[in-house]
Amino acid sequence: VPRLGSLVSTRRTRRFEVGRRPPLRIHSRRKTAQEGGETKVQMTSGGLTVWQLPLGALDTNCYILACSATREAIVVDCGDEPGTVLQTILSHGLTARGLVATHGHADHIGGFPRLRAELGVPFAIHEKDRSMAATRQTAAVVFLGWIPDPIEADRELADGDCVQVGRCSLRVVHTPGHSPGSIC
Repeated sequence: VPRLGSLVSTRRTRRFEVGRRPPLRIHSRRKTAQEGGETKVQMTSGGLTVWQLPLGALDTNCYILACSATREAIVVDCGDEPGTVLQTILSHGLTARGLVATHGHADHIGGFPRLRAELGVPFAIHEKDRSMAATRQTAAVVFLGWIPDPIEADRELADGDCVQVGRCSLRVVHTPGHSPGSIC
């Protein structure tokens, strides 16, 4: 999980050095059964369980992060298959608490409007990509074969913000480049 290593810290006292990624200690890693042709990978580290689901026409990596103690979860980058994400949440007995986009490109946010409607949870994105998510991205038809609905953010994220997942706290790191508001 390339970018989660810079996010995951369940201890409030742990400090990270700039430019140095903390190690992601994976206590267990297993591939779960294939459902709908998609391989789901489950990992557990420091009280956080992570499911990785490559979704959509571009195999966008979606992550479902859940606190192992409370079973509360967030969805990171829904891709364009909200049904698969919803099925994973329900089949593992999770309670979704939020949706987070690492950036505003259509292949990462395409399923969020439907998922937010189904789950009734807030959507968060970096402030510099908020307008991109709220705009109809017509160029996406070339890559995805369809045009996703825009989505308004309920929360703007900035560098250093914390996203709570049950008893776990994730720190937002602003990584502009791929888009002005890219985060990990």
